[in-house]
Amino acid sequence: MLGIETRSLRHLVRRLFAADIGPLEAGESRLEVICEAERGERLDAVFLPEQLERVRRTQEDTSYENELVRLSAGPVTHDASIAVQLKNARLVEGVVFADRVRCPLTHERFSSLRTLRERTRVELGRAAIPSSTYGSRYFAHRILDDAVSGLAARKLAPVFWADDGKALGEHVRTYLRAVDLPERSLRNADIDELWLFPHDYALNSHKTERIRALRRSVQRLATDGREGHGVFLRRRGGGLPRGLTNERELEARLAAKGFEIVDVPNLPAAEIQRRCRGASVVAGVEGSAFTHALLGAPLTAALVPIMPPFRFNNYFKDFTDVLGMTYGFVVGKGSEEAFEVDVDELLETMDLAVSAAARRHAG
Repeated sequence: MLGIETRSLRHLVRRLFAADIGPLEAGESRLEVICEAERGERLDAVFLPEQLERVRRTQEDTSYENELVRLSAGPVTHDASIAVQLKNARLVEGVVFADRVRCPLTHERFSSLRTLRERTRVELGRAAIPSSTYGSRYFAHRILDDAVSGLAARKLAPVFWADDGKALGEHVRTYLRAVDLPERSLRNADIDELWLFPHDYALNSHKTERIRALRRSVQRLATDGREGHGVFLRRRGGGLPRGLTNERELEARLAAKGFEIVDVPNLPAAEIQRRCRGASVVAGVEGSAFTHALLGAPLTAALVPIMPPFRFNNYFKDFTDVLGMTYGFVVGKGSEEAFEVDVDELLETMDLAVSAAARRHAG
C-alpha cells in the first residue's frame, strides 16, 4: 500500500489537474437498487390570487418553471434509489476518492495543505456514509436526506457521517438518536468497501416509508400537547437570514388567536415536537425549521410557508405530497434584504389550507 503522504499527494494532483475524474459508476463499483423508479401524483397547493406575480427570483437551486410544476396537481416520476459501493476508497477531508471517482460529501472546501500534513487516519473494512453536500449545509437535508438515507445504509454496512468540521446540533443529535442512528463521523479514512447514497433523493415508496418511520420515532419524543391549534415557527436567530420585517407584529396577531409561537433556534427538539403535536396548521418563513413540523405535525395538518419574494422555493411541497399533507404558501413584498407579509392574507391562506386538509381527510 502507498504511504499516507504519497497517496494524499496523488489524489491532490488528480483533483487539481484531472479534467474529469468521472461519475461514481466510472470506478470499480457495485450498484444496489433500493427501489425502482415509480410514478406518483402531485397535489394542488393552496394560495391566493396574485401570489405568483410577486415572485422576483427563486432559490438558487431551483427555477420558476420547476416551482410551478411542484405547485400543480399531476403525475410525477420518482427516480430510483440506488446505493453505490466503492472498493479501496479514501475519504480525505470530506471528499471520497476511489479509482477514477471523486465524490464530495461536505459543502466545505477541500483543504489540501492540512490534508498533506494529516497523519491520523482511520482504516476500516466496511462503512456506509450517507452524507451529502446539501446535508452539511442545510438542516432539512441533513435530516430528510442524509438521516433518511442512513436508515437504508445501516442494512449494508456500519454507518458513519462525513466530518464537515461542525459539531452536530442538539436537534440533529436528538433525531438521530430517535431512530438509533450513530453520531460518529470520519474526517480521513481508508475504507476497503464504502457505500455511498448519491441516488437516494427521490421520494419513491421506499424513501417515503423511511420518512414515515422517522416521523413515528420523532413523535415519540413528545407524549402530550394540544389538539387542533396553530403553530408559528419563529426564525429569528437561526438559519440563513430571510428578512421578515413585520415578524413581531405577525406573532402578536397569531398569539392572540391562540397560536403556539415556537422559538425554533432556542428550544430543544423534544419541546418543538410537543408544540407541533396535534397542530392543524403550521406557518413560518420558508426554511429548514419546517422539518420539525413535517415530522411532528399530524398528516391531517397543513404547512403554510411564507416566501421571500427573492427566494421562492417550495421544497417541502414534495414531502407533503407523498405524505398526504396539505400545502399552502404566501409571498411577501419587498427587497432581497427585507420584506413584509400581509397578515390578513396569511390568515386567509391558513384558513383555506385547513379547510382543504379537512376535505382531503374526511371519512
